[in-house]
Amino acid sequence: MITANGNGVYTGIVYLRKNQNQGEEYDWGYVGCTLDPAERNRKWNNPKTTNYGGKKVMEARALWDIKLFSYTVLETYTDTDKHKLREKLHERESYYIQKLDTINKGYNSSNKGEGSAAVSYTHLRAHETLMNL
Repeated sequence: MITANGNGVYTGIVYLRKNQNQGEEYDWGYVGCTLDPAERNRKWNNPKTTNYGGKKVMEARALWDIKLFSYTVLETYTDTDKHKLREKLHERESYYIQKLDTINKGYNSSNKGEGSAAVSYTHLRAHETLMNL
C-alpha cells in the first residue's frame, strides 16, 4: 500500500535490475519505477508472480534465476502530490530506458515504462534454442 510519511510526503524510486548471467545477454537490464519498493521487490522475489513489468521481463524471469539479477536504485524522489511524483518517476524511468537502451538491449518493452504485453520477445526464445543445440 502506498502511503505518505507523517509529513504527507510520498517517496518513489527509479531502479535498474541487471542480468548478471554470463553470456550474450550479460548486463541486460530492466528499468522500472515505483512508489512502493517493498511491494515491488516482494513481487520480483516471488517466482509465481505473473505480472511484473511486461512480457520481456517476465520471459527473462522465466528463463534465468531471479537471483542472477542485481538491483540498483538509480534515483529517489519525494513529493506531497502522489500524481506529480508518479509523473516525475515515469519521466526519469523513460530517460534511463533510453540512456541504457533497455528496449533493444534489455527487458523494457516501451519508453513509457508501463509494461507492454503486446511486444514479442522472440529473440529470447531463439537464444534459448541456440543454447540447447
